Amino acid sequence: MKKRVDLEYGQGKDDILFSAKTGNFFSYENDGGKLHELYGGERYYVSNTGLTGAGYLEVKPGENDLIKFGYYRTDARSMQEIATVHKLVNGQEIFGYAPITSHGGIGHAKPFVLTDGHKVAFVASWDVRTTLLEWEEIRGKEINIEYYTSEGYKYTHTSELYNPQHFRGVRFTRFVDLEAERRDTNGLSPGHSCFAQKLSICENDEKWFHLSLDGIFDKMWETDPRELVGEIVNSWVSSGNGLYWRRRRNDVETFVEVKRSEFAGGKYVVEGETGEWLDYEQNFSVLEWFSREPEEWREYFQPKLTKKAREDYIHARQRSGVDTKKLMKENPEALICIQDSLDTGNCLSGTQSFIREYGIEVEDDCSTVKNLLENKRIDEMLKNFYFQKVIARKLLDPDKETKQAEEE
Repeated sequence: MKKRVDLEYGQGKDDILFSAKTGNFFSYENDGGKLHELYGGERYYVSNTGLTGAGYLEVKPGENDLIKFGYYRTDARSMQEIATVHKLVNGQEIFGYAPITSHGGIGHAKPFVLTDGHKVAFVASWDVRTTLLEWEEIRGKEINIEYYTSEGYKYTHTSELYNPQHFRGVRFTRFVDLEAERRDTNGLSPGHSCFAQKLSICENDEKWFHLSLDGIFDKMWETDPRELVGEIVNSWVSSGNGLYWRRRRNDVETFVEVKRSEFAGGKYVVEGETGEWLDYEQNFSVLEWFSREPEEWREYFQPKLTKKAREDYIHARQRSGVDTKKLMKENPEALICIQDSLDTGNCLSGTQSFIREYGIEVEDDCSTVKNLLENKRIDEMLKNFYFQKVIARKLLDPDKETKQAEEE
């Protein structure tokens, strides 16, 4: 009886198979045809885009040399899937990861990774089989990983890395068993501001921690690190307000954040509509960034923040309908009619549906502004852009009807 091996790919994931007999690796997305040629079965589903698919192999028991491997995405810093690929005599499991990219199959320029959670080996594809068979004999370079508990205690986790020359830009700690260290973070997560999220900063009992991509606290500060990391412009240093920068390969990434209520005296705040933090980010070349002094950068970013604050303010007022409501309060006796809605481009059925939904009192196809303001759902109505257009068109030019009559 043949063994069925179910396989699939899509959404950045891909099933990877390793032949113990030949030492070859197969990506189901890219090498499915070859796999079916060797092991039978069929690919029974492919999406219209071709980016998602599923199938199965039918392998004879005596020829089943396939081992399902895990993978790690080299184009996504954390996405990976674990799989047991070998067991030692003592029962210890060895896990394997093949390097892949989204819809790009296996990337042989990056190392294949084998690990028991403590020892990690970075090897080429042709060395995977030998390394697995010699696992107990190989020795790696000792590497210490420092981490902190949520109470601020510092510890060291020791692991081994075999073949460090195969690092090639791959983060070693992705493959180390740090589950116990992750529990020591006590479930803390970065604050809600963009600044805290971008820097992965967590605060606990007047201590600040950096939450690494591996889910551990790898740094700790006794004062707010947003005043320590990168370059901070002095006049922006207060509770979280600041200019942060960091070198990213050939660029400098900058991020400015200030409390909206403290910016320009708080005049760009619309209660309930604008967020607590005002932020702006931009990248520069290394030459550009280091050619100016901090005070020059302060002057550069100030108008950028002001422009962003104004745009946010305008959109917030539009969302809340605050200007429209003010206009209505100034003209309580004005009539708003169905024809006014039609004049702005709204259809008759949509207008009538709006009237029914909000229970608007209408007499001779009209309602007074006062009646609209007294409607218990007026604040909800004011968030409707088309309703705002009707009010603005009618009330911003109160002499419109007189002018039309004179022209006729």
